Order: sequence, then C-alpha cells, then structure tokens
Amino acid sequence: MASFELTNNIPNKTPTECFNLACEIYPQIGFSIWKKREIGWLVLAKKKENDIEIDSNFSARPTNPTAVTVIVSSPKASKEELEENANRFMKEFLQKSTA
Repeated sequence: MASFELTNNIPNKTPTECFNLACEIYPQIGFSIWKKREIGWLVLAKKKENDIEIDSNFSARPTNPTAVTVIVSSPKASKEELEENANRFMKEFLQKSTA
C-alpha cells in the first residue's frame, strides 16, 4: 500500500486547536471524517476519487511548538495522487493556522 506523510510544526496553536482545524479542513477538501479521537488529537478520514479509495489520518502532538502530521494512503492510488492530497490538506492547514 502506497502512502505519503507530511509533518509540520505549528507555533502558537494547541493540539486541540489543530485537531479542530483538521476537522474543519477535511470536509472542505472532499474527505469524509469517519472517526475522531479528541483526547488523542487524531482524525481519520477517507474519500473516493475516480473509483479509488484514499485514506487519511491526522494527528497533533503536544510538543513545543505543536507538531502535526498528515498521512495519506491507498492500495490503488499513485504516489503522486497521495502527495497531491497530503499537500492540499497541509496547504489549507498552514494557511488557516496562521490566519
């Protein structure tokens, strides 16, 4: 199964704020959230694109600054498709986290 992962540090945001932002962004970029673990700052989401299922998970860690990771995976999508989806999520996340 192919996967692609991005990690960034988010200054001046708590893990809870990052979790809430991820919950806002996933639906905006076409993913359906199917599980949330607020206590662990974890979001699991998925979408179907051109008959290909793509899974994604987001996690935030209480480091200083807060670290966030998005992982996108699929047994059928290309590495490029996965990278595009991860980059789209992170671009939105970084823009909104600094607004």
